[in-house]
Amino acid sequence: MQQSCRNLFTHAIFVGCLLAASDAASASQVTTNIEGIGTAEAPPAGFDALHANAADLKRYGLPARPDALRSPAAYGAWVHIVGSARHFMAPILRQRETRHLPLNRVNKAVVPGANRNSSFVYSTNWSGIADAGNVASFGSNSIYVLYGEWVVPIAQQALGTCSGGTDYSAIWMGIDGYNTNNTDVFQGGTEADATCSGGYTRPDYYIWFEWYPNYSYEITNLPVGAGDDVAGVLVANSSTSGSFYVISETTGVYTTVVLSAPAGTYLAGTSAEWIVELPSVNNVEGTLTNYTADFMTNTVAVMKNGTAFDGGFSNAAFPLYAITMVDKNRNPISEPLAIGGSGTSYEVEGSAR
Repeated sequence: MQQSCRNLFTHAIFVGCLLAASDAASASQVTTNIEGIGTAEAPPAGFDALHANAADLKRYGLPARPDALRSPAAYGAWVHIVGSARHFMAPILRQRETRHLPLNRVNKAVVPGANRNSSFVYSTNWSGIADAGNVASFGSNSIYVLYGEWVVPIAQQALGTCSGGTDYSAIWMGIDGYNTNNTDVFQGGTEADATCSGGYTRPDYYIWFEWYPNYSYEITNLPVGAGDDVAGVLVANSSTSGSFYVISETTGVYTTVVLSAPAGTYLAGTSAEWIVELPSVNNVEGTLTNYTADFMTNTVAVMKNGTAFDGGFSNAAFPLYAITMVDKNRNPISEPLAIGGSGTSYEVEGSAR
């Protein structure tokens, strides 16, 4: 595996990005330690990502530059993220026992929201925002690029408890998985788990990517911790290919992975999500970490036809669903709240707190 930047940063912030369709071939020319997952070539010293041409952005694993006039919100997010890229690090990966599943909706009515395009729904594993269209297959009306920024929360168990087990939570952005006809989810984010033993809580933080129904992969040499700011962009190269670019805005370290869909799986690009999830571990749904509160901002989605829209509560142009997570007794344990603009706050409540 090629690795030209050997500086190891022990407390970094990362950004998840996917490359445009034409980017996949160049980025996948460099192999990783996992067969079938590629990465990019390291740029030369002094490389200026913001002013680089399209070919060099593709060569060095950076996301394609959006059209500033047609998609100003996406362009602004791109500038903010790519402008922090200073050091490339080839990723070292390991498969985890965790999977981040499609929406498991509970039998509660969909409640109309504040604007004509919004509704409230309930789930046992998701809380957050989903923008869901009605496309059947990957094409011009598909969602294929996502942007977002968030903070890694503090991982702890419910206040005053020490179960002797592990609680789990993940904050991520993804494509597909909201509609019942989507059996895949293409996603990337950060994990914040908490294990309590002997009265002491041990947190576990890491950055991951996944194309469900496959298991997730951790990027082991790009660690994160509580309080780190994370920004991300996801891009679906095609119905069966995607790339994930991840950068620490604090240290400027970034990396890129390129992966294929699981056999027999095809992405439609029918929904975009920015979610806090209770993951499945070894095919068993666990209990939610008391992450207290978190937020995500700069949530922008881009369709293949060039249309871009805000993915947060202020979105009035695309069907929006605010998802509240409930426990086994159907009581809320995590919910999204508007914080203005494209921002969404995620807050733990009830038995998870």
